[in-house]
Amino acid sequence: MKNAKLVTDKIQTYLGELSPKAVRSLVARLEKSQAAGSDDPNLGVILGASLDMVRSGKPVEETFRDTQSTTIRKNQVQRMFFKPLDDFLIDEMLAEKQPGRIHRSMLNKIWLWLKRDVLTEEISAVIERAEDPDCTDDELALEIDSLQDKAIVAFRVALESSDEAELNRRRLSAEMGGARGLAELKEVYRVFQMEADLIDLFEPYTDTLYPNRFKVDTDLLQRCHAFLKKHKSSVDILAGALLSRTSHPAMLPGFGMRLAGVNNLADLANSEFTPLMTIAISEVERLALLAHDHRKFNPDPIGFSVALSDYHEVLRGLEVELDLSQHRAWRDLLTAIKRSVSNLVAKELESVPGLLRGAIAVPKIDQDGNLLIDYDLTSNAIRSFRVFVMVRNAPDTFAVNDLTNKTRQAVEQMLEITTRRLINDLSGVIGNEQRAVLAAADNAIMLCELYYGGDYAAQLRRSRQSALGLPERKPVKDRPAGQTASLRKGPVRAGAKSGR
Repeated sequence: MKNAKLVTDKIQTYLGELSPKAVRSLVARLEKSQAAGSDDPNLGVILGASLDMVRSGKPVEETFRDTQSTTIRKNQVQRMFFKPLDDFLIDEMLAEKQPGRIHRSMLNKIWLWLKRDVLTEEISAVIERAEDPDCTDDELALEIDSLQDKAIVAFRVALESSDEAELNRRRLSAEMGGARGLAELKEVYRVFQMEADLIDLFEPYTDTLYPNRFKVDTDLLQRCHAFLKKHKSSVDILAGALLSRTSHPAMLPGFGMRLAGVNNLADLANSEFTPLMTIAISEVERLALLAHDHRKFNPDPIGFSVALSDYHEVLRGLEVELDLSQHRAWRDLLTAIKRSVSNLVAKELESVPGLLRGAIAVPKIDQDGNLLIDYDLTSNAIRSFRVFVMVRNAPDTFAVNDLTNKTRQAVEQMLEITTRRLINDLSGVIGNEQRAVLAAADNAIMLCELYYGGDYAAQLRRSRQSALGLPERKPVKDRPAGQTASLRKGPVRAGAKSGR
C-alpha cells in the first residue's frame, strides 16, 4: 500500500474517536477475518494500526483519552486563536454594521484566508503541535500567542496594502465577503492589537459591571479615559467590551455622557462617544432579530419568550434612563424596531385562543389504550401563553393593547370554566377515560400557573387531588412553570400511574 505510514496515522486518528470498547470489538473482528483467510490488502494495515493502539503500553481507555484530547485540541486551535474576540461576537446579522460588534461568520472567512494564503506554514505547525500528546496545554497556548502576533503583522500588511491600491482592496474585500466583511476584518485587527490593554482595563472588576459602575463610579470612568488616551478613536471597541460585561446595556448611553462631559443625547451625538448609544440600540435590534428567529426556527417553547423578555428589559431601560426626544434619529430607530416586534407579537397573540383550546382538550384514546396527545401543540401553547402574559404585563413596550384585551377575555373565560369542569369530571370517570381527562386537567392547571401564578395553581392541584380521591401531594420544588409531568414524550401506556 502506498504511503502506509500516512494511512496508519489517519486510521489511528479515526480510532481515537471511537470508544475503547469499539476498538477492542474492531480488533476481534479483524483478527477473525484474517484467520479466515481474507485477502483484503487493507486488512493488515488497519489491524496493525488498531493493535498499535491496544498494545501501546497504556490501557486502551487511557490511550483513547489521550487521542481524544489531542483531537479536541486540534479542533480547538481556531477557537483558541480567536478567543480575544469573544466579547465582540454576535450571531445575528444587524441591518447595518455596528462598530464594536463582529459577526461570528467572519471567523471562518478570516481563518480560511490566513490558512490558505497568508500563514499557511505557521498554522500547519501549530495544528501539528496540537496533535502531539507530548505538547502541554501551556506550550500550546504559547504557540497560539505567537501565531496571533504573526497574524497582527499579516493583518496590518494586508490592510495597508488595500488602502494603497484599489485592486488589493477589491481582492481583500472579496475574500471577506464584501465591504462589510472588510470592515469586520479591520475591527478584528484592532481588537487583537488592544487585547492586553483591554485585559488591564477590566482587571479590577468582576465579570459583570452593574449600574452603579456606570452612574457614579469614578474609577471605571478614569480607566476608560486612560484607555482611550492610548487608543484614540477606539470608543467603538470600548463600547463593545463594556456591553459584553454589563447586566444593563441601557446604562451605556448615560456613561457615554459622563465620558463626554455632557448631559443630553443631542450633545452625545456630536461627541466621539456616540458608539455608546448606537451599540445599546444595536442590542435592542439584536434581541428583536433573535426573537424573530426563535419564533420561526426554534421549537423550544421557552426561547421565544426569553428573547422577548430580554428585548423588553433593554428597551424599557433606554426609555426610562433617557429622554429620547432629544435625538429624533435614535428615537425613530427604536420606534421602527418596536413596530417590527409588535407585528411579530400580534401574530403570536392571534394564535393563543386556538392553541389554548387544543392544549386543554381531552385527548383521544387509541385501541391499545394510549393517549393521543399532541405534544407539539402543547409546546406551542406554552410558548404563546408565556408571550401573552409578558405582553399583558408590558403594554408600553409591545403596543398591541386592543389585541391583548381581546385575547385576555377569551383566555380567562376559557381557562376558568374549562379547568374547573375538567377537575369536576375527574371524579366521574375511571380507567383510561380518567387518565385522558387528567392529562387535559394537568395541562390546564399548568397554563393557569403561567397566567394566574403559583398560588392559584396550587389551589387547583388540591382540588384535582380531591377529585381523584387521593391525599394532597406535597409541592414539587424547583419545577419551572410549563414543564409538568403531562409533557412526557411518548404514549401513555395503559396501567401507567396517572397524575404522577
